[in-house]
Amino acid sequence: GVSTTRTPAASILDEAMQTSRDIILNRDGEHFAFDRIGGKVEFGSTADLVTPLQTDGVEPNAASVGLWLSDARRVAGGLWDEDLLTDLGQCTYRLGLMPLKFVTIELAPTVDVKMWTNGATAAGAATDSRPTFRLHSIGFEPNVTLLPGVGLDAKSLGIEIEVCGELRPTADGAGCEGKIGFVSRGELPPPMRILPDSVISAAGATISRTVRDFAVANFQAGAVKQYRAFWLEQNAVTETVAAGDVVAK
Repeated sequence: GVSTTRTPAASILDEAMQTSRDIILNRDGEHFAFDRIGGKVEFGSTADLVTPLQTDGVEPNAASVGLWLSDARRVAGGLWDEDLLTDLGQCTYRLGLMPLKFVTIELAPTVDVKMWTNGATAAGAATDSRPTFRLHSIGFEPNVTLLPGVGLDAKSLGIEIEVCGELRPTADGAGCEGKIGFVSRGELPPPMRILPDSVISAAGATISRTVRDFAVANFQAGAVKQYRAFWLEQNAVTETVAAGDVVAK
């Protein structure tokens, strides 16, 4: 049978993480905030995910898509470039991102993400029983490298990275839908605080769009591939059982 990993969200996330998750997933598009005096900068992006799962010979339905999403380990293993995915055990995965550049700072970040499946828990969604696959970051490593001539300590940048998302069957059962969002925070050193807002904003927007597009492309391609393999396995089992019933008769 299909192993399920269903866990109440409350047992995965503390109150602060849940609050931050709600803020990120309730955004639409790009986010940017900059405190010039304190040097704190925050930017990110939140995108809708709507992925049709119908491919040649595969006819998805709500029950089947829900069953697939209920196997959190299987779904998790297929939603990211396998060369950039490390299984850390206990439904936690290390996701690698492509190298990123923010003005004079280069990053090659990894994010440790917890992935699990449970029923809907959002306010007002008590009647929505669709299984929901969720992910939320619990750790990160920015892997900062400073460009030559920049006299800074990477740790002084105070970089934080947060990623979260969710997927559930579409109402018509033909695919899956949800959201994925991320935010990055840091403290700009004094020399960078004098840069025009437009420069800081553009640098953040470039990273936001790059990460968003990379994540969405990985999620959608991975979901189609994973569900197709799942559907074919399930229908092979059904056909085998049906053939056995015919023989038994």
